Amino acid sequence: MKDRLIKISKKLLIVAIWLAIWQAVSAIVNNNFLLAGPYESVVALIDLVKEVVFWRSVLNTTIRVLLGLISGIVIGVLLAYISYKVKIIEEFFTPFMTVLKSIPVVSFIIIVIIWIGNKWMSIIVVFLVLLPIIYSNMLNGFKGISKDMLELSKVYKMTFKNKTKYIYMPALSGYIYSALEISIGMAWKSGVAAETVGQPIQTIGDQIYLSKVYLASPDLFAWTFVTILLSFICEKLILLCLHQYKPKDIRKVGNGAIGKDGYLK
Repeated sequence: MKDRLIKISKKLLIVAIWLAIWQAVSAIVNNNFLLAGPYESVVALIDLVKEVVFWRSVLNTTIRVLLGLISGIVIGVLLAYISYKVKIIEEFFTPFMTVLKSIPVVSFIIIVIIWIGNKWMSIIVVFLVLLPIIYSNMLNGFKGISKDMLELSKVYKMTFKNKTKYIYMPALSGYIYSALEISIGMAWKSGVAAETVGQPIQTIGDQIYLSKVYLASPDLFAWTFVTILLSFICEKLILLCLHQYKPKDIRKVGNGAIGKDGYLK
């Protein structure tokens, strides 16, 4: 407990130091149009929270980002599993995923705006940005599953549910964690960027664009902080839900159990 408090105190101290640096630089610049300080940004955030448009913007953006994130995860895992099972499918998707990883986000945004307009484009943009990340991580995870474990699961006639719980999830959990840690932050960055360019009304991206138009630097920092906070909360909640699937030393198989070494205990 003491060590945990010390760690938290260190983090808070580091944050306080960076806030102090930010405030000092803002004071040196002495121009809120160019760089608002943390105090001015907090005041702007308090004012924004009082407005109905703030909550509508947060809700609209959250729904879009989560839909893009979920679709990217589901399709990415599904394609990775199919590629793992069928080699020719992996060879077919490899160049496509390589191209997706290399395309700038702004190119996705412009193409999607041309094709479907700006209302739901952030969902498509988030999906396209996350798909190759999820796919490549999960494909490596599937390839890393022990063949001996899978053979033993056949011998003991494990159900698909138990095979998923005791073999697939423990083996894939590390890959899932790393993929999500990258993907969730990317989802919010790409989603808000898409909204800033496309300007669908009452979204975080639209509010950031308006902050630029009106040179409202405190509002810009306030909305940026809101985006960071939403991304942080989203990441913690999703990873907390996956906590139960962390690798275990012993996994049950049939009437026995299999250890990390793959042998029946």
